[in-house]
Amino acid sequence: MTWPCKPHRRRQAGFTLLEMLVVLLLLGVATALVAPRLSVGGAALNADTRSLAAALEQARWSAVRSGRPVLLRLDLDSPGWDGGRLPGTAALRVTGDASLMAGGVAAIRFLPDGSASGADIRLSGHRGGERVISVDWLTGRVRHDAG
Repeated sequence: MTWPCKPHRRRQAGFTLLEMLVVLLLLGVATALVAPRLSVGGAALNADTRSLAAALEQARWSAVRSGRPVLLRLDLDSPGWDGGRLPGTAALRVTGDASLMAGGVAAIRFLPDGSASGADIRLSGHRGGERVISVDWLTGRVRHDAG
């Protein structure tokens, strides 16, 4: 005579719903604490980069429309330009063909044919990080690496 065997209850491999909820809660708290510290400085620097790139593009189009050269002056000591400031930028450096003037001011000249004096403008953030705006001397095209 054969006795019926009781099935053995095996614990299945995996995680319980409670364990998953605890892990998700911990990830959410960690993200909430870390994300603002990473993105605030970068977001301000990106906004400054876009603002300056827009001012450069506006100067180029003004030169083309008016048929006269347009000069955009960049203040390297308190980062900004003729019509604006860069609050998220700690330092502004200009390299390339831009004319360096006295008193920590650099100038980029845009000509009526669309060309420019050309330059690479580096913006450094208060919390680190760097963005680059390039002005092509031949076409006057403005390119930047901000999102």
